[in-house]
Amino acid sequence: MFFEDEDVNLKRSVLILSEIEGKPISEYPNSAARDNALLEAGRDLAKINEVKIDSYGYVNFTKGIYTMGGDFKSLEEFAMAGTIEGLEELYNLGLISKETREKCRRILERSKQYLVADFPHLLHGDFGGRHIFFDGNSYTGILDFGDIRGGSQYHDLAHLRAFYPDIFETVLKGYQGYTKLPKNVKQIIAFESMLILLSKINWIVQHKIERLNKYKWVGHYIDEQVDFLFHN
Repeated sequence: MFFEDEDVNLKRSVLILSEIEGKPISEYPNSAARDNALLEAGRDLAKINEVKIDSYGYVNFTKGIYTMGGDFKSLEEFAMAGTIEGLEELYNLGLISKETREKCRRILERSKQYLVADFPHLLHGDFGGRHIFFDGNSYTGILDFGDIRGGSQYHDLAHLRAFYPDIFETVLKGYQGYTKLPKNVKQIIAFESMLILLSKINWIVQHKIERLNKYKWVGHYIDEQVDFLFHN
């Protein structure tokens, strides 16, 4: 066991009870054991996402120990922040066509159709294959909760869909084994994945981060999701 009253980098206290063994599952080749681990991770993610917190947005730890929530009053206010700006940046960078931009705008205007949450759900935040640990034979856990926030229960699945599409379907199957999801869950996830990427592009441009080249694929991804949502 390890305890630190206040970590300099995290600016909060740290308590370590045990170590999660293994490595990120994204480092392992496909196998039956790997698929079983992804199913278990999906079930665990569903359990995490069913936790109700106090408000939407990135968890603000200055609110005190009896409050867990962000600074947004509604899901729409939080989830839509920076998305229109990100869409314009993609267009200005030449990564999407004028037609895609206009179609995407029309989809964003229908946000209430896709943004669904009966309360602020606890989210991992940037859930992906590097956060699912596997020892080569079995699932060992989910780690790295440094970006926790309150949002819709579909956010973590949407992040996985955008950044780790190769494992998305298996994790989703595990998730659905624990929680019943609506028939239009694929549309909801597609929409939220677009919001995640559009807001990320806006943040990168606003902060002048020199890693935009890593996100040139986003234009093609937005094209695909726009087409999917227009026909479903």
